[in-house]
Amino acid sequence: MKYDEDTKIHHVWYAFCDHMKKWYYGLEPFFKKDFTESKGKFRYFDTKDFSGYDAMCRAEKYASKHKEIIVVGCDDAVFASSDIVLVPHEDNDGYWGTTVLFIPQCTTDKGQFFLYPNHLNNLLEVLQKIKEKQDKNPRW
Repeated sequence: MKYDEDTKIHHVWYAFCDHMKKWYYGLEPFFKKDFTESKGKFRYFDTKDFSGYDAMCRAEKYASKHKEIIVVGCDDAVFASSDIVLVPHEDNDGYWGTTVLFIPQCTTDKGQFFLYPNHLNNLLEVLQKIKEKQDKNPRW
């Protein structure tokens, strides 16, 4: 696969990450990750440190302007409102898949979230819509 094709397929995810990095790297030094590749430096958007109310608001605001990104509510490990962000990966040739990002509000535990019945219903509804879209235009 050529780089341009990869960029086209994952453009929504790359744009989301680029937008989040502008805010993310303005935070405390704890969040800063520098990686060196050849002669240049770039900053990587590390989702494992992406948590908290501010992160949720930032992702929700971005998703409100980019309708292909879907945010569904849930609770984190301490039962505080949190978000599940679903980002599609598709191009004109079909639907490749979906990145799912969990943003906990009050914990950094990314291994657990809680779904009340309304959370579960909303998530199932969104996943069904994604499945229908994928079934109409499958990549595989």
